[in-house]
Amino acid sequence: MSGTVGDNIYRASGVVAAAGGGGLLGQIVVVSSDSTVTGTTSTSYTDLSTNFQLQITPTASDSKVWIRAASEGSCGGGPARYEIDRDSGTQVVESGLGSSGSGFIVLEALDSPATTSQITYKVRYKNTGGSSGHNTYWKGGDAYRYMFVAVEILAG
Repeated sequence: MSGTVGDNIYRASGVVAAAGGGGLLGQIVVVSSDSTVTGTTSTSYTDLSTNFQLQITPTASDSKVWIRAASEGSCGGGPARYEIDRDSGTQVVESGLGSSGSGFIVLEALDSPATTSQITYKVRYKNTGGSSGHNTYWKGGDAYRYMFVAVEILAG
């Protein structure tokens, strides 16, 4: 499931004013899925899957984008690293798990992309110990769940 929150009957632009006179929120994009993600033995960053990406087009070049990806991560036989990448080349944030085991992974950052062109953010992973590493959330049965969110924050 994915979508953009932008319908606002009080403003033609769809932009929501923040309470207390703070900044403005431009748009919110949410991706959530229960797709299964296969483990990797790659020691280079690899896209988790096309389900672990989202696109957002900032309305102003001075907008910031708050991004957050959350899921259960696990690794076997060696540490796993996870990152959010912008447009297949800029690492925005990175985190990881220690040797073998599992834990909750949250990748969160405030990005300054300085563009009004569409941006693609991807969650990527690699294994630094040569065994299987994957980023999934155990929901029950054979299903997994994760959430990936981008929020445009307008300057001013």
